[in-house]
Amino acid sequence: MSIFMKKILFYGETAKYATHGVSISNALFLRDLAEYFDIKVIEEYSVLSKHGKLGFFKIYNYIKALYTVFCVVRASRFDFFYCVLSLSLQGGVKSLLMLLCVKAFSRKTKIIIHVHRGDLSSKVEESRILAFLFKLSIKLSYKIILISDAQTKMYNKQHFLEASSYVYVANTIDNRKFERESFVQKITKDRSYYLYLSNYIKEKGIYDLLSVWDSLPNSLHLKCFGGETPNVSIQKLQDDFPLRNVNYSQSIFDIRKFEVISLSKALILPSWNEGAPLVILEAMSLGIPIIASDVGFIREMLGEDYPFLFEARNITMLKMTILKFETLSEQEIQNIGSLLRARFNQEYTRERRVSDYLEVFS
Repeated sequence: MSIFMKKILFYGETAKYATHGVSISNALFLRDLAEYFDIKVIEEYSVLSKHGKLGFFKIYNYIKALYTVFCVVRASRFDFFYCVLSLSLQGGVKSLLMLLCVKAFSRKTKIIIHVHRGDLSSKVEESRILAFLFKLSIKLSYKIILISDAQTKMYNKQHFLEASSYVYVANTIDNRKFERESFVQKITKDRSYYLYLSNYIKEKGIYDLLSVWDSLPNSLHLKCFGGETPNVSIQKLQDDFPLRNVNYSQSIFDIRKFEVISLSKALILPSWNEGAPLVILEAMSLGIPIIASDVGFIREMLGEDYPFLFEARNITMLKMTILKFETLSEQEIQNIGSLLRARFNQEYTRERRVSDYLEVFS
């Protein structure tokens, strides 16, 4: 490692403890920038089994991480401190305390925060407390990374939260582990199922989807893959929705995940809130059509005129959108897939994100 490398202190979740969009994105960030920067990692402990709960071990692990940051920034100088800005009240307090710790003991360190969600504006409008927390965090920051080009331009123009240091870095996925074209070729074969590929969380719309599936023709098959959470287990889903044309499974990863996506008829993501979901990028990279709720930046990802978006939490619209997709010919489905794959290759490649990151940390 070169002694002339700039140093980054990273705090956040990786896929070590829990697998979700932010942890996967963080892990990819660390891998991609390791050859360009000297990165010190302080892991945030978080597991799906504790999703939505504030317990002793969460508090203990955060205090432990905060103390570690305190010791590290006092002992060594860093050019940058990087973390994800959490948009919950609990997370907003945690983020601000971490930033204050860095600035108090390492004033020259430049703070870069990353917003991975699409509801920052609505959070600010809903709560004065959150608005105050976010404004302070942003004031302490050198740059704020957003995952929407349109949002970045709007925030800078509006001087949102009294800042104009927003930068756009598109999400991407890790697709170097396999030859993507070998999976793309499979989509011309018979695709027999629709696919839900997200953790089993109520806000991901899993109950909305299963409620709809109960009223669809039995010939439509749904496969669900995801990590269980305290309130939503596979057994509970099977008990609540004992449907013969639905299969429930645990999370899948890497090549197995891309194989399952490539053999699906379409990916369905009925979330109540999203940013720029990685699973949509995974489907796009393979040319698999997507049926999704119109939340976060999904429309921006797929295109303003994309025809298979529906209003979140509206099960009638979800059902109508699935039935509308069922009317497509095989050629029309392939045409949609080709457009999505081309859009991915133009806007969301891993190489482009590395280039954008290098500019941010310049």
